[in-house]
Amino acid sequence: MKDNLDTIKKTGLYSKLQKSFYNLGFWLFQIPKDLKVLSVDFTKPWWLILNTQKAIFTIALLSEVLQAVYNTLLPIIFVRLIETQNYILLVYNLLAVLLIELINRIVMRYFSVMYNNISLSIKFQAYKYFLTVDPIFHTLKSSGAIISKIENTTNNIGDFLNRLVSGFVPIFAGFTTTVIALFTIDFRLGLVALIFYTIIVLTNAGMQFLSASSFTPEVIKQRDLTQALLTENILQNWYIRSTFSTNDQVTKSKKAILKSQAVFSTAWVTSGLIISVTRYLYFTSLTIIAVIVINKIQAQELSLAFGLSVVLTYLGGSRDITVAGDIIQNMTENHTKLKDLYKFICNFGHQTYPVLDEDKKPQV
Repeated sequence: MKDNLDTIKKTGLYSKLQKSFYNLGFWLFQIPKDLKVLSVDFTKPWWLILNTQKAIFTIALLSEVLQAVYNTLLPIIFVRLIETQNYILLVYNLLAVLLIELINRIVMRYFSVMYNNISLSIKFQAYKYFLTVDPIFHTLKSSGAIISKIENTTNNIGDFLNRLVSGFVPIFAGFTTTVIALFTIDFRLGLVALIFYTIIVLTNAGMQFLSASSFTPEVIKQRDLTQALLTENILQNWYIRSTFSTNDQVTKSKKAILKSQAVFSTAWVTSGLIISVTRYLYFTSLTIIAVIVINKIQAQELSLAFGLSVVLTYLGGSRDITVAGDIIQNMTENHTKLKDLYKFICNFGHQTYPVLDEDKKPQV
């Protein structure tokens, strides 16, 4: 297989395939025509920029909820379809899944444009601000810290919004559907699911929020210090060499990198411990659900097939709650980074005279 692939690459066929696939993506989605730079006011909360995009944001939320609800109910739907042995309904179900996926892909295309517009707008407006601010203020700040804040913050905005819409919302929609479905089957099943759901979410989300709010400010601080030092090494290479300070700078760089990674790694491992606690709580709830289902099967209150579908429905609708806290942690980290960038820009400096044509008043 590898030899065949190498042969294709040598003949140039693979390069042509890559180019065709690349062009197909641009032709199919037409992304460039909808990308634009939005106005950004760094003196106001960052999330106000969502007001200009609230329509597609709301539609994206509804699309993800629809998909999560239907996917959660699929085990029960399939058991019912198999029990009725109705091939027409199986086809209808397949078409329904296809329709939901098509709707979701179309909506996500516009959602992708939305969060990319937000990301590129904040990045562009930030660099534009630092380009126009009076030079005196740049002498008081590190260029490396500026680049670090802009790049590390704006590159994660898309991930932040995507996790909110495609991660956080489907988790709650899926499990809410599961709880309602289990309550309709047996009150005890629904009650167990609801109690453990509440415990798991509060434990996971609360601990991850505490972890993120505790570690992220220090992560940002060490990241900026390290980036500032490394940028200085590159820009001031001639000066460092002329003063025979290379060894000192290498030592300082090594210490900065080690300290920065130590904070980041500790935060990551702490988050992992929280996830382990959450997983154990989740599997405890799954065991209790399984025991109740087994008892109902033995009492002939449920068929074996339907009992399995109940367990699979719980698995499908609840397994992602173990990462709900991870999503909250990510959202907290990115929210903190955005606030830090906005605060940094607001306190950086100002321009005393216009330097852009758009800022200059026309002569009367």
